[in-house]
Amino acid sequence: MKKLNIPSKVSIAAASLTLTFMLTTGLPAYADGDESKIIPTIGRVVWQDGLSFELKNVQLVPDQTSQLATYTVIVHNDGNFGILLSDYWIRLKSRSGSFFPTKMNPVDKDKQQIAPHSSQEISFYANVNDSTKLQELVFQINKWNFSLPGYEQHLGEISIPADYSMAVPAGSSQTLLINGVPVDVQVSRFLTNKNENNNVPTVYIKLVNTGRQPTKVSGYIFYMRSSDGRLYPLEAKEDKDMTINSNDSAEIQLFGSIPTDVTTNTWELVMSSTVKDKDLIIHLPVASFQLPQITQPEVGITGQDYTFVDQNGLYTAQLKSLNRQPLNDQDMLTAELVFRNQGDHSLPIPNLTGYFLLDGGIKIEAKMIQMAKSIGMNAGESLTVQFIGKLPYTTSFTDVKLFLQQIEEGVERMDVLSFSNLKVRQDVPYVDQTETYTISEAGRRSKYAIAGTTLYESSSSELFVTQVHIENLEKRYSYLPKLVGYYRSKDGSIFPATIQVVDSQLNPSSKAQVTAWTRLPKGYSTKGLQLVLGEAIQTEAEGILQNNLTNKSNTQNNNVGRHSSDVLYVKPVAYWLPDAMQNVMTQLKDVNLYPFSISLSQIATSISGNEQGINELTLKFNYEIIKDTSVEANLEGHKLILSFEDHDGRMAFERAYDVKDFEPKALDDDQAGKTRLLLGKHDSFAIKIIDKDLIYQQQFLKQYTLKMYDEFQGHRNLLASQKNDWFATTD
Repeated sequence: MKKLNIPSKVSIAAASLTLTFMLTTGLPAYADGDESKIIPTIGRVVWQDGLSFELKNVQLVPDQTSQLATYTVIVHNDGNFGILLSDYWIRLKSRSGSFFPTKMNPVDKDKQQIAPHSSQEISFYANVNDSTKLQELVFQINKWNFSLPGYEQHLGEISIPADYSMAVPAGSSQTLLINGVPVDVQVSRFLTNKNENNNVPTVYIKLVNTGRQPTKVSGYIFYMRSSDGRLYPLEAKEDKDMTINSNDSAEIQLFGSIPTDVTTNTWELVMSSTVKDKDLIIHLPVASFQLPQITQPEVGITGQDYTFVDQNGLYTAQLKSLNRQPLNDQDMLTAELVFRNQGDHSLPIPNLTGYFLLDGGIKIEAKMIQMAKSIGMNAGESLTVQFIGKLPYTTSFTDVKLFLQQIEEGVERMDVLSFSNLKVRQDVPYVDQTETYTISEAGRRSKYAIAGTTLYESSSSELFVTQVHIENLEKRYSYLPKLVGYYRSKDGSIFPATIQVVDSQLNPSSKAQVTAWTRLPKGYSTKGLQLVLGEAIQTEAEGILQNNLTNKSNTQNNNVGRHSSDVLYVKPVAYWLPDAMQNVMTQLKDVNLYPFSISLSQIATSISGNEQGINELTLKFNYEIIKDTSVEANLEGHKLILSFEDHDGRMAFERAYDVKDFEPKALDDDQAGKTRLLLGKHDSFAIKIIDKDLIYQQQFLKQYTLKMYDEFQGHRNLLASQKNDWFATTD
């Protein structure tokens, strides 16, 4: 083909033409499977010497005050000579005769000639009238010919067919050249949620590098296009550049917000690249896609897996159970769910809240409870959470639904998943008195066993006390979980339990004794009484709640009938309890006040005048206190009571010793052992009682009884009782 010289101003004008790519709705000529994914040809103009022009990928999108038309032309040179692109140009016009100046995409500005037996793809854009329809556009191919008037030769023109559609069909992929590397692009998933004012779409785009080199994917902008052509921006989850290796794939997650009055069934995805033409930044569409069928928030049932999505990614959720348990003068509805990350990348824990809907009309707010000490889920990991709501215990209902909602700052709550046809259970797992219960969640691994029960008495009530041994199964120094509990009788009566815990951390495999108790009416039968323990929740105003594992308070007044409704709990377990043992020893030797063992020996009495000439009774004895150090115990509030009673009532007195003071203190001096009972062996501990008349009754003093009580919360449990002769010394 003969090469023509053209004026420099024409060359400059041609070089300034600009490219635009755009994604729009359905292309009937597209195919999936093994067929071609290349953008179909709209029309072709064939010229002499093997030269032809092919038009494809025409797009029309709204601009600020007009519309932006973009199109791609492939110039084929099948001849034996090279050609200059500056010899040819395309004039864009409407069927009514209006002309629209076009510009070349700046990225194609270096494409100036086409070698023999090769092709070049060049893209252009132009602003057209706001009222111009796509099918009204006509593309006229021209050539400079200085032998003709006006120097122009018309080679042919291409019109847009009536059935032309701009977008890739749903389910099909489109091959794009990204930095010269072919990449198949496809919308793999389309989900939408809704809040009060907006639809919230989420679109997943899959990119597969089918080339031989890696390519960097960056600088792309995405829009959702409505049926009337309006564009709504979408944000990508990842803002960083992405590199895709050969034969590898990647996924982009997009999300946005669109008013609810915009029809959803004709949305299309528009993908644009960002180019710079001198000082002007231009967003040029490169592809558009019809969207697959919308995935609405699913309505789930217990035991099935369902997916939901937020701005961080795709999650799987399964409802495990729904329970109703007592809480003060209210009840708790607790739904246990398992979230799973079935993707290839780590995900944060979803920020959700929810509500229960009773009988279609009563809404109960539910908070999400996360017990595990985790901040995210790696690929393939799962996490158990609870959603808890409170309602009056007298509330009855026949139908309950659970709705999960996404929380995002500054955005209305949005339903992401719901569950219906739920069966409410009121039973809890049972643990026999000889068995153990294990918590296996990371950060709280521990084993629980009932160590025993004790009945303390007062003149008007009884205190039922349960000792629970907990073993730390973590591999780190760890605090015990906080607990909430209550006692339940055979007839379903609920008695609040107060929990007293160990306030120090435990070494791995170490044990601690936790004490639970409740006050019962005098003479109330404890036969068949069960202790129900759950893991306590630290109350917060909103969002994810976590249990407080580092409790510094040694008494948890988590009384399910007496204290504030803030004390929520999860994972309740019922323990069958052994009968309260009332084993009173007849000798003050090896008396068990766990974890201490107390022995008294060489017990003797005497009456004499003191230095001031006042008569006094002296009770003297040797003693030994041994501590079982294998188990940590908190005996705050426990007192060892020594009670002295003459058989004829001539003398009686008591002395109380705080059990927590058995342990030596840093500031103890030599006098500490004279007023306190201390760990270890000690001789000649003396208790002196002033009584001016007792000396005159010595001939009547025959026997006395020395008793040892464990006193707690104003109630006593008799541990041992030993009869002795006055003025004699025991073994």
